[in-house]
Amino acid sequence: MAALTLDEIAALWAYTLAHTLAVLALAALVYFVYNHVWSSPKAFCAGEVTAIYIYPLKSARGISVKSATLDERGLEFDRLWMAVDDDGTFLSQRRAPKLALIEVSLPKTHADPLQLRAPGAPPLSVPVVHEVADTPTTSVRCWDDQCDAVDQGDEAAAWLATVLGVRGARLVRMAKAHRRTCSPNYARAGSATGFSDGFPILLANDASLAELCRRLVARGKATVPMNRFRPNLVFGGKGGKGGELGGAPPFAEDNWAAVAVGLHGDLKDGGATNFDVVKPCARCKMPTIDQASRGPLSPTLCPTLGPALGPALGPALGSAFGLNLTLRLNLSLHLGLNLNLSPQP
Repeated sequence: MAALTLDEIAALWAYTLAHTLAVLALAALVYFVYNHVWSSPKAFCAGEVTAIYIYPLKSARGISVKSATLDERGLEFDRLWMAVDDDGTFLSQRRAPKLALIEVSLPKTHADPLQLRAPGAPPLSVPVVHEVADTPTTSVRCWDDQCDAVDQGDEAAAWLATVLGVRGARLVRMAKAHRRTCSPNYARAGSATGFSDGFPILLANDASLAELCRRLVARGKATVPMNRFRPNLVFGGKGGKGGELGGAPPFAEDNWAAVAVGLHGDLKDGGATNFDVVKPCARCKMPTIDQASRGPLSPTLCPTLGPALGPALGPALGSAFGLNLTLRLNLSLHLGLNLNLSPQP
């Protein structure tokens, strides 16, 4: 047999290399399809939206609505106003539990005054004070964030101080131009929120509340309503049966990766409102505060309520209830829309 020439050896080598690369590429494609298409958890319908709540004033009573518009910060008007102390630090029910007694009317436009009511106090209409040349913004603190806000005047401050029993309390509204971003340690870069604790939307499951109440009853304790957890969106099975008619099982939401709400609830549906999942919501003592009474049931998370909540998040975060979300596509929401989810792989 004649020896191969250099050109023939080079051609054979090139053919062998190309064949090897093709085999490797095909193997990589099969691996990708298997892991990301065939074996990845599929999105499915977890039920429908059964309740929507907006909290115009942080830590005050929520407002149940049938529909809502979303903006960059979350539900429109949600936690746009906030009470602060004389140092400009936010007040919540943790420090001022009587915030739970303040009822707020939902404004129809951003020019409408904020209407406030509380037991034993005259109703108050607070005209919106916007940032203009003669009313500069002030810096206030919401957790670790310094935010630009506009003080809403002395009359509102005096009313709040009296109702809350907090000397020097004042009412502020987030400055229109201010952008408070969510922690990049948890949320997608660029996600924004208002005066929430950290993320714009809190999602809760009817079935999880039903299971929590079952656990409380088993411990000889009274059940608790959903308003203890102050969600923005609540979902359940058809008719709000909390998992009995197509809803997700209790605490299944703790393992979700993405959420979509729409007529079809398809995560790829251009008509759906898409949310990114941040993390389960760690719980402090606020769920122990009766939203219809005058104060906390106990100064710390109730010993029976804590263990009855969802899976522990570790010693630093404790028990959880509900799921923090950020917005990816902002449209609108109303009761009865389907809620689809994508489980974590």
